[in-house]
Amino acid sequence: MDSGDNGFGTCALVTGAASGMGRLYARKLALKGYSLILVDIAAEKLAETADEIRREIVGETGGGPSVTEGSGAGGGFAVRTLVCDLSRQEAASEVAKAAEGCEVEVLVNNAGIMYCQNICNTSRRALSLIMMLHNYTPLMLCREFVPKMIARGKGYVLNVSSLAAWMEWAMSSLPLPVSPSIRTVEVDRAAWRICSFRRTIAALLPMILSKPYRAPRSRESSCR
Repeated sequence: MDSGDNGFGTCALVTGAASGMGRLYARKLALKGYSLILVDIAAEKLAETADEIRREIVGETGGGPSVTEGSGAGGGFAVRTLVCDLSRQEAASEVAKAAEGCEVEVLVNNAGIMYCQNICNTSRRALSLIMMLHNYTPLMLCREFVPKMIARGKGYVLNVSSLAAWMEWAMSSLPLPVSPSIRTVEVDRAAWRICSFRRTIAALLPMILSKPYRAPRSRESSCR
Protein backbone atom coordinates (compact mmCIF):
# COMPACT_ATOMS: atom_id res chain seq x y z
CA MET A 1 0.00 0.00 0.00
CA ASP A 2 1.23 3.47 -0.81
CA SER A 3 2.30 5.57 2.15
CA GLY A 4 1.39 9.18 2.71
CA ASP A 5 -1.75 11.26 2.54
CA ASN A 6 -4.44 9.97 0.18
CA GLY A 7 -6.47 13.14 0.65
CA PHE A 8 -9.58 11.26 1.86
CA GLY A 9 -10.74 10.95 -1.75
CA THR A 10 -10.91 7.14 -1.65
CA CYS A 11 -12.36 4.81 0.95
CA ALA A 12 -11.29 1.89 3.10
CA LEU A 13 -13.96 -0.62 4.07
CA VAL A 14 -13.33 -2.50 7.32
CA THR A 15 -15.55 -5.25 8.72
CA GLY A 16 -15.49 -6.06 12.42
CA ALA A 17 -14.50 -2.43 12.95
CA ALA A 18 -16.10 -1.76 16.33
CA SER A 19 -13.22 -3.06 18.43
CA GLY A 20 -9.93 -4.92 18.48
CA MET A 21 -7.92 -5.28 15.30
CA GLY A 22 -10.71 -3.87 13.14
CA ARG A 23 -10.79 -0.67 15.13
CA LEU A 24 -7.01 -0.36 14.84
CA TYR A 25 -7.10 -0.95 11.07
CA ALA A 26 -9.76 1.73 10.68
CA ARG A 27 -7.77 4.25 12.70
CA LYS A 28 -4.53 3.59 10.83
CA LEU A 29 -6.24 3.80 7.43
CA ALA A 30 -7.89 7.11 8.35
CA LEU A 31 -4.51 8.49 9.41
CA LYS A 32 -3.15 7.42 6.00
CA GLY A 33 -5.77 9.60 4.32
CA TYR A 34 -8.64 7.21 3.62
CA SER A 35 -12.28 7.92 4.29
CA LEU A 36 -13.97 5.01 6.03
CA ILE A 37 -16.85 2.59 5.74
CA LEU A 38 -17.08 0.72 9.04
CA VAL A 39 -19.17 -2.43 9.45
CA ASP A 40 -19.97 -4.36 12.61
CA ILE A 41 -22.85 -6.03 14.44
CA ALA A 42 -22.17 -4.13 17.68
CA ALA A 43 -23.99 -0.84 17.10
CA GLU A 44 -22.91 1.05 20.22
CA LYS A 45 -19.23 0.17 19.93
CA LEU A 46 -19.29 0.93 16.20
CA ALA A 47 -20.64 4.42 16.86
CA GLU A 48 -17.97 4.95 19.53
CA THR A 49 -15.23 3.91 17.12
CA ALA A 50 -16.50 6.24 14.40
CA ASP A 51 -16.74 9.17 16.82
CA GLU A 52 -13.27 8.52 18.21
CA ILE A 53 -11.70 8.43 14.76
CA ARG A 54 -13.57 11.56 13.69
CA ARG A 55 -12.17 13.46 16.67
CA GLU A 56 -8.65 12.21 16.01
CA ILE A 57 -8.72 13.14 12.34
CA VAL A 58 -9.97 16.64 13.11
CA GLY A 59 -7.12 17.00 15.59
CA GLU A 60 -4.51 15.65 13.17
CA THR A 61 -5.60 17.97 10.37
CA GLY A 62 -6.02 20.97 12.62
CA GLY A 63 -9.65 21.26 11.63
CA GLY A 64 -8.69 21.60 7.97
CA PRO A 65 -10.54 18.92 6.00
CA SER A 66 -14.16 18.65 6.86
CA VAL A 67 -15.53 15.59 8.65
CA THR A 68 -18.70 14.51 6.90
CA GLU A 69 -21.03 11.58 6.29
CA GLY A 70 -20.53 11.76 2.55
CA SER A 71 -18.36 9.76 0.15
CA GLY A 72 -15.14 11.57 0.95
CA ALA A 73 -14.51 12.32 -2.73
CA GLY A 74 -13.08 15.81 -2.73
CA GLY A 75 -14.96 16.79 0.41
CA GLY A 76 -12.55 15.88 3.18
CA PHE A 77 -12.66 12.99 5.59
CA ALA A 78 -15.89 10.98 5.63
CA VAL A 79 -16.98 8.04 7.72
CA ARG A 80 -19.99 5.81 7.16
CA THR A 81 -21.14 3.11 9.55
CA LEU A 82 -23.28 0.06 8.88
CA VAL A 83 -24.67 -2.19 11.60
CA CYS A 84 -24.87 -5.57 9.91
CA ASP A 85 -24.86 -9.29 10.77
CA LEU A 86 -22.28 -10.56 8.31
CA SER A 87 -23.29 -14.18 8.80
CA ARG A 88 -26.41 -13.64 6.68
CA GLN A 89 -26.46 -14.59 3.00
CA GLU A 90 -27.46 -11.10 1.86
CA ALA A 91 -24.88 -9.27 4.01
CA ALA A 92 -22.35 -8.55 1.25
CA SER A 93 -25.03 -7.00 -0.95
CA GLU A 94 -26.11 -4.77 1.95
CA VAL A 95 -22.51 -3.65 2.50
CA ALA A 96 -22.10 -2.90 -1.21
CA LYS A 97 -25.28 -0.81 -1.15
CA ALA A 98 -24.04 1.12 1.89
CA ALA A 99 -20.81 1.86 0.00
CA GLU A 100 -22.54 3.31 -3.06
CA GLY A 101 -20.92 6.56 -4.14
CA CYS A 102 -17.61 5.60 -2.52
CA GLU A 103 -14.48 4.52 -4.34
CA VAL A 104 -13.44 1.59 -2.18
CA GLU A 105 -9.68 1.23 -2.63
CA VAL A 106 -9.05 -0.90 0.47
CA LEU A 107 -11.11 -3.87 1.67
CA VAL A 108 -10.31 -5.39 5.07
CA ASN A 109 -12.26 -8.60 5.77
CA ASN A 110 -11.68 -8.71 9.51
CA ALA A 111 -14.94 -9.76 11.20
CA GLY A 112 -14.72 -13.11 12.96
CA ILE A 113 -15.87 -15.30 15.80
CA MET A 114 -14.64 -18.37 17.67
CA TYR A 115 -16.36 -21.20 19.51
CA CYS A 116 -14.05 -22.99 21.92
CA GLN A 117 -15.51 -26.46 22.22
CA ASN A 118 -15.62 -29.87 20.58
CA ILE A 119 -17.31 -29.94 17.18
CA CYS A 120 -19.70 -32.64 18.42
CA ASN A 121 -21.03 -30.14 20.96
CA THR A 122 -21.23 -27.24 18.54
CA SER A 123 -24.70 -26.65 17.14
CA ARG A 124 -25.45 -26.75 13.42
CA ARG A 125 -26.55 -23.15 13.70
CA ALA A 126 -23.17 -22.16 15.14
CA LEU A 127 -21.28 -24.08 12.44
CA SER A 128 -23.32 -22.34 9.78
CA LEU A 129 -22.58 -18.95 11.37
CA ILE A 130 -18.84 -19.70 11.38
CA MET A 131 -18.78 -20.73 7.72
CA MET A 132 -20.89 -17.79 6.55
CA LEU A 133 -18.98 -15.19 8.55
CA HIS A 134 -15.48 -16.50 7.87
CA ASN A 135 -15.83 -17.76 4.30
CA TYR A 136 -18.97 -16.90 2.36
CA THR A 137 -19.31 -13.19 3.18
CA PRO A 138 -15.61 -12.32 2.69
CA LEU A 139 -15.71 -14.11 -0.67
CA MET A 140 -18.84 -12.21 -1.71
CA LEU A 141 -17.34 -8.90 -0.56
CA CYS A 142 -14.33 -9.59 -2.76
CA ARG A 143 -16.76 -10.32 -5.60
CA GLU A 144 -18.48 -6.98 -4.99
CA PHE A 145 -15.38 -4.78 -4.83
CA VAL A 146 -12.42 -6.44 -6.56
CA PRO A 147 -13.85 -6.07 -10.11
CA LYS A 148 -14.07 -2.31 -9.51
CA MET A 149 -10.47 -2.29 -8.27
CA ILE A 150 -9.42 -4.09 -11.46
CA ALA A 151 -11.30 -1.55 -13.57
CA ARG A 152 -9.52 1.32 -11.77
CA GLY A 153 -6.16 -0.42 -11.91
CA LYS A 154 -5.59 -0.20 -8.17
CA GLY A 155 -6.81 -1.83 -4.98
CA TYR A 156 -5.90 -3.62 -1.78
CA VAL A 157 -7.51 -6.56 -0.01
CA LEU A 158 -6.58 -7.91 3.42
CA ASN A 159 -8.29 -11.11 4.52
CA VAL A 160 -7.81 -11.69 8.24
CA SER A 161 -7.71 -15.42 8.82
CA SER A 162 -6.14 -17.37 11.71
CA LEU A 163 -3.48 -19.95 12.39
CA ALA A 164 -6.45 -22.11 13.33
CA ALA A 165 -6.99 -22.53 9.59
CA TRP A 166 -4.06 -24.94 9.60
CA MET A 167 -5.37 -26.99 12.53
CA GLU A 168 -7.67 -29.98 12.24
CA TRP A 169 -10.31 -28.33 14.43
CA ALA A 170 -9.20 -25.49 16.64
CA MET A 171 -9.31 -26.30 20.39
CA SER A 172 -10.94 -29.66 19.84
CA SER A 173 -9.80 -33.22 20.38
CA LEU A 174 -11.83 -34.47 17.41
CA PRO A 175 -9.97 -34.41 14.06
CA LEU A 176 -11.79 -32.54 11.32
CA PRO A 177 -9.81 -31.59 8.22
CA VAL A 178 -10.17 -27.94 7.27
CA SER A 179 -11.24 -27.22 3.73
CA PRO A 180 -8.65 -25.33 1.62
CA SER A 181 -11.30 -22.63 1.12
CA ILE A 182 -10.83 -21.67 4.76
CA ARG A 183 -7.12 -21.24 4.25
CA THR A 184 -7.23 -17.69 2.99
CA VAL A 185 -3.67 -17.80 1.74
CA GLU A 186 -4.64 -20.44 -0.83
CA VAL A 187 -7.55 -18.33 -2.03
CA ASP A 188 -5.24 -15.34 -2.32
CA ARG A 189 -2.64 -17.24 -4.34
CA ALA A 190 -5.33 -18.00 -6.90
CA ALA A 191 -6.40 -14.36 -6.88
CA TRP A 192 -2.81 -13.28 -7.60
CA ARG A 193 -2.84 -15.45 -10.73
CA ILE A 194 -6.07 -14.06 -12.16
CA CYS A 195 -5.79 -10.38 -11.24
CA SER A 196 -3.37 -8.41 -13.42
CA PHE A 197 -3.62 -4.92 -11.99
CA ARG A 198 -1.81 -2.80 -9.45
CA ARG A 199 -3.00 -4.62 -6.39
CA THR A 200 -2.03 -6.20 -3.12
CA ILE A 201 -3.99 -9.18 -1.86
CA ALA A 202 -2.76 -10.46 1.46
CA ALA A 203 -3.79 -12.69 4.32
CA LEU A 204 -3.03 -12.22 8.01
CA LEU A 205 -3.07 -15.31 10.22
CA PRO A 206 -2.81 -14.24 13.89
CA MET A 207 -2.93 -16.38 16.99
CA ILE A 208 -5.71 -15.85 19.57
CA LEU A 209 -5.96 -12.24 20.72
CA SER A 210 -7.77 -10.71 23.65
CA LYS A 211 -11.36 -10.88 22.42
CA PRO A 212 -14.75 -12.07 23.59
CA TYR A 213 -15.82 -15.64 22.94
CA ARG A 214 -19.39 -16.64 22.19
CA ALA A 215 -21.45 -19.59 23.23
CA PRO A 216 -23.20 -21.48 20.40
CA ARG A 217 -26.60 -20.19 21.50
CA SER A 218 -25.59 -16.63 20.72
CA ARG A 219 -26.09 -15.10 17.29
CA GLU A 220 -23.85 -12.15 18.06
CA SER A 221 -20.55 -12.20 16.22
CA SER A 222 -17.47 -10.68 17.79
CA CYS A 223 -14.59 -8.83 16.19
CA ARG A 224 -11.05 -10.00 15.98
